[in-house]
Amino acid sequence: MLRFIWALAALALGGCWYSSPISSRGHGWTAPTEPFVPPDKPLQAWHQRLADRTWMYYSKYVFYTPADGRAFLWYAGEKRLFIGEWKLEKSSRSAQLCFRYPGAANHPGSPRRGDEWLCGEAFFYLGGDPVNHPYESVDGDIFGLAGRRDAPFVFTWDQSMTLAGLQARLRR
Repeated sequence: MLRFIWALAALALGGCWYSSPISSRGHGWTAPTEPFVPPDKPLQAWHQRLADRTWMYYSKYVFYTPADGRAFLWYAGEKRLFIGEWKLEKSSRSAQLCFRYPGAANHPGSPRRGDEWLCGEAFFYLGGDPVNHPYESVDGDIFGLAGRRDAPFVFTWDQSMTLAGLQARLRR
């Protein structure tokens, strides 16, 4: 009976480290980022969260999102940058984060045309679900993406890739 109680307690407590709203990398990693924006906040709160930030989504997408609505995407496996736009829209439940890349035939990783807006819940992009949508972010354009046409280098997708890891490669 005692084994059963211990096993039940281990199952109940074993997943607690995933429930932190600032555990921003999922899979047990915790990055030093500010708390996420809850889904019911106004668009201005989301805009402040995104403006002038470099962020990595799922260890394969590195975005720089300046406040003026331009978007710079450095995608794993690509030599060129995807240069486009970002915007926020209010949906019935939350805010939608949308991107489009008019110069690209398709959105990276998607069959949708690059000149079409591709939207998803901002809450999930920015850490509302750190297990399935891991991300990390820092202030500023740490890779100088806004001043480039091509990516600093081609990186390979790896679940353990971080912004700091990419910065270390850039310094070499």
